[in-house]
Amino acid sequence: MQAPPGPKRLSCQFTSRNPGRLIDDVEFANRTTGWLLGTHFVQNLRRFELGLTRGREGSNYGEITVPVVFFTGDGGKSWQRQSYPDEYNEYGWLESADSSHVLIVELNDLVVTVNGGRTWKRTKLDPSCSGGEHLQYAEHGSDTWSGTSVHFLNDGKNAWWGNEGDLFHSTDGGQTWCQLPSLVQQGKVIVFGLLRFSDSRRGWGIPRNLGLDKPLPLYGTRDGGAHWEPLRPIQATEPPPVCGMSVLDAEHVWVWDCDQNLYRVVP
Repeated sequence: MQAPPGPKRLSCQFTSRNPGRLIDDVEFANRTTGWLLGTHFVQNLRRFELGLTRGREGSNYGEITVPVVFFTGDGGKSWQRQSYPDEYNEYGWLESADSSHVLIVELNDLVVTVNGGRTWKRTKLDPSCSGGEHLQYAEHGSDTWSGTSVHFLNDGKNAWWGNEGDLFHSTDGGQTWCQLPSLVQQGKVIVFGLLRFSDSRRGWGIPRNLGLDKPLPLYGTRDGGAHWEPLRPIQATEPPPVCGMSVLDAEHVWVWDCDQNLYRVVP
């Protein structure tokens, strides 16, 4: 029997022919439209030549990292570099709602496009509901990815960001954000490691808090994240620690615990 064909190398040979560059994430909105987020290591000696005022020190001495974004409209056969709002990022990943609305999730910030990546800009807090100007990293957080989760609905409007206990909701495709009340249990702010929504109101979150006396259950919301309630397995005295979740719609939600038991959430 003939073996199936292996992966085909595409034209965007980002690492093999470009030493000092790394692929951070690749996201496709459909069969043809996609983006590549990468990191380019630049020598500090060139820093002033490039006009860089900020930068993250790389793994090698004398280097800083510069973000790069590439776009494909033909399924990855060809790629074009897109502009980035500035020269600085902390290794992130991509989240898309459709071929127009895309978020770049950084450790400290969010970057958004609403036109397929022709222009990118940093997101802002809506002062009418949050009293601030820019999204900022939670002071009580830590420098890890474990407490950062973003979910973008395919309506191109609604998105949620949980960042080390801070919760945000956007209704304009990620351009501006309102801060939601934090969830506090046992005197500690709940950090959601995974957020999923089926529509603008129904959502579920898996906590990632460590050091608490008891395992935390799956949480659900019916008002877009303003209020959350614990969801426990039927006939269970203690909630098992939840490790994963799959959401098809509001009627079909599955979770599995760390002991590999699968549950379906009752609507």
